[in-house]
Amino acid sequence: LLAELSEEQKQILFFKMREEQIRRWKEREAAMERKESLPVKPRPKKENGKSVHWKLGADKEVWVWVMGEHHLDKPYDVLCNEIIAERARLKAEQEAEEPRKTHSEEFTNSLKTKSQYHDLQAPDNQQTKDIWKKVAEKEELEQGSRPAPTLEEEKIRKKESMKKKQDEEINQIEEERTKQICKSWKEDS
Repeated sequence: LLAELSEEQKQILFFKMREEQIRRWKEREAAMERKESLPVKPRPKKENGKSVHWKLGADKEVWVWVMGEHHLDKPYDVLCNEIIAERARLKAEQEAEEPRKTHSEEFTNSLKTKSQYHDLQAPDNQQTKDIWKKVAEKEELEQGSRPAPTLEEEKIRKKESMKKKQDEEINQIEEERTKQICKSWKEDS
């Protein structure tokens, strides 16, 4: 179409097109000025009431902190190592919790079976208590006023010592596992 128009017609067409552009631009500017002059309506609140408020700096702009620029900031690799160590410790604790539960269940079950076996071995509970009392009195006379431990106290001591040993073993396993996990994560990263 443009090729068929004369030079004068082309200039008139371009002039009209430019006038139309200017008219649209002025309308858009006027609409923006009207929009800015209107009072700002607050957005309707959401049901959960959550919102975000940015902390402003001295220049009234959004406050920004670039890691590593402050003299008290830890280096990136130190932060990463701390995070890896903490995650490894948590994972090892979770892994150690399983054996700890099974160990305690097995321990209580074995104590129950041992106590049942012991009860079967003792023909008369009263007779056993009398024997223990005599032994205690004899030791008391020999050693002074220190009372001899009763059968129940002995059982409790044994239970406590076994439980303590198991806890120590589990803690040692947990520590070793933490070190392994931490080492493997460092190698991976």
